Amino acid sequence: MKQSALQLADEYKVPTAFAFDEQTAKAKILEAVNEKTAGPEHPHRVRVLLSSNGQLDVQVSLEAKDTSAISLVLDQKPTCCSDSVFVRCKTTFRPMYTEATARLSAEHSGAQVLLFNAQGEITEGNVANVAVGMPDGSGEMQLVTPPVSAGLLAGTMRASLLECGRIVEGRITVDQFKHAVKRGWPVMCMNSVRGLYKVTPIVTEYSDKRAK
Repeated sequence: MKQSALQLADEYKVPTAFAFDEQTAKAKILEAVNEKTAGPEHPHRVRVLLSSNGQLDVQVSLEAKDTSAISLVLDQKPTCCSDSVFVRCKTTFRPMYTEATARLSAEHSGAQVLLFNAQGEITEGNVANVAVGMPDGSGEMQLVTPPVSAGLLAGTMRASLLECGRIVEGRITVDQFKHAVKRGWPVMCMNSVRGLYKVTPIVTEYSDKRAK
């Protein structure tokens, strides 16, 4: 959150916008969690919103354990604004993601969407970062996640997995992704809610039945 706040303030050339005090934020989060949680045995989702005037809103809700399979569908059009600050920062302004999900055909409604940029490079999913199993120079399989320069939100789970060496950064083209899927190489998604998880089935081609 601090990183996003700094980037947004810099983007709009207003140093005082999105004022963020880490100690105050931690105190408010702990207070909300202690007041609203149903106990440590229950998983919870904590959502923290920071407004441009520095107001902090903490929302806590029960998180149902979801073990259902999640499908991943490759978008049929490139994301038009993959270099936008609203891609690099986590905000409530998400038109690039809602437009991608709106392009899903009816049969894939509810699936996660995999985005790519105008250069034909895989970037991220609409709610998660992605990693694709690809052989390294010695033929060993490794999980590769697109670099931030491709146009994506560098999520906290992604950062943690990079730090511990479970994934590595690397450019992934749409053609390489399709090849990996065809070969049955692993495709994983990751976010702070689910951690690192497998997606299946993976759809790389489809026809939009809603198109007129």
